[in-house]
Amino acid sequence: MKHHIHFTGLYSTESSESESRSLTAKRFPTDVLTWYQSGVAENVIPSASRSENQLLSQMVRLNYNFNSKYLLTFTARRDGYSSFGKDNKFAIFPSIALGWNISEEKFLSMDWIDYFKLRVSYGEVGNQAIGSYSTLARLQEYNYLRGDNAETTAAGYGPGALANNNLRWETTVKLNYGFDFQIINSRISGAIDIYETHTHDLLLDRSISSIHGVTENFAAGWQAGAFTSITSNIGEVKNTGFDLSISSKNIQSPKFLWETKLSVSHNKNQIIDLYGNKEDDIANKWFIGKSIDTNFDYVFDGVWQIGDDYSLQPEAEPGIVKIKDTNNDGKIDADDRSFIGHSDPSYIIGFENTISYQNFTLSMFFNSQLGATKYNQLMETDIVEVDCRRNTVKQNWWREDNPTNDYPRNSNYSNPYAIKFYQNASFLRLRDVTLSYVFSDQTIKKIGVKNLRIYGNITNALTFTKWEGLDPELGSQIANPLNRTFSIGLNIGI
Repeated sequence: MKHHIHFTGLYSTESSESESRSLTAKRFPTDVLTWYQSGVAENVIPSASRSENQLLSQMVRLNYNFNSKYLLTFTARRDGYSSFGKDNKFAIFPSIALGWNISEEKFLSMDWIDYFKLRVSYGEVGNQAIGSYSTLARLQEYNYLRGDNAETTAAGYGPGALANNNLRWETTVKLNYGFDFQIINSRISGAIDIYETHTHDLLLDRSISSIHGVTENFAAGWQAGAFTSITSNIGEVKNTGFDLSISSKNIQSPKFLWETKLSVSHNKNQIIDLYGNKEDDIANKWFIGKSIDTNFDYVFDGVWQIGDDYSLQPEAEPGIVKIKDTNNDGKIDADDRSFIGHSDPSYIIGFENTISYQNFTLSMFFNSQLGATKYNQLMETDIVEVDCRRNTVKQNWWREDNPTNDYPRNSNYSNPYAIKFYQNASFLRLRDVTLSYVFSDQTIKKIGVKNLRIYGNITNALTFTKWEGLDPELGSQIANPLNRTFSIGLNIGI
């Protein structure tokens, strides 16, 4: 039979409830008392909260293949989320995938091609990452004092959030092309995928004028705060890139085996639109046509030296940070801020080599990230300052007898524009090295076990990078860096 059809149906429901209660008590008559005696405190504040949401989903999937050559998969999901607007709780997300096993065709009958399959797919997926009641207008507690001597606390409420009944699912649309292959008796195999995704109706807090929501009660003497944002569907982001994976058996013999595995991923992020007007959002450092993680800042241009012409920065002194005049207008202002790369890597690479000779096996795994430019927190001119003590990282500070351009003088006022220091965060790391020995059958029979293996391992062995912080892979340079770990182990099967 050449025709094969499979059908799958799914129905699911999910409910989430959360409750919390707390009690804060202050000003006890004696410190000996604990929370068991909270009732004797002068100031007792109870609080409670509750939230609930539901998610409902239905899905149908149809799989069809003809003679194992031509493959079709069609899927449709219908998802509903209680926290969206009343008219937009449900959305339908279709997908379709086509496959062609070309290696099954007679015209591609070649001895060195074991398997070759072309793929193309299109699909949509939704995101409901908002809190419960995000679409509803909500009140916020604003307690106030009342009475002749303002000694009594009364409960008051004012607007806390604006309603948005049009809030709907964030949607990502993805188009993917790819192929899988195995050649030369499966000694080389791999897959390549090229993709393009568009995410629209992003669920973000949109800034609005602060005149909204102001509520005042002059008689009671209180004022409710204004709204500065509202959760909305705004903007569109585009991602393009590819994923490549290849495995090969380079040398294969009864006593010697050398295998390699390579994976490469590339992604380019781009903002297509923000608020429907094709305008940039400079305050959030979001720019049309740029990556969402773009660095936008003043550019460090060395250190002012004794005898320099300070006309570019009239307030400058020897030893303070020099800002680059990027637009060449003869002055330093906000227009001199520039794009300084992006914090996410352009390429992520993994490379593994495994070499086996008789009973010995050596495995080495490298990983690398290329194309990232990050802000280095440890280069800050004022990391920690408490009263008269100043804690910072030792740098090549400027001094009159050390007129360097690497770093300004060690002073509270050496960085008047508070610029950040950005560095190339690309790296190559030998992530894992393992050497093992498997004992022969004759040896394990004498010992009386089924198998016996001894190994040594080094994790985070070496890192090659120009980055001057703790670790270029970390999001924060004041977090714990990766440890280099040495271990020896023994595996015994009994």
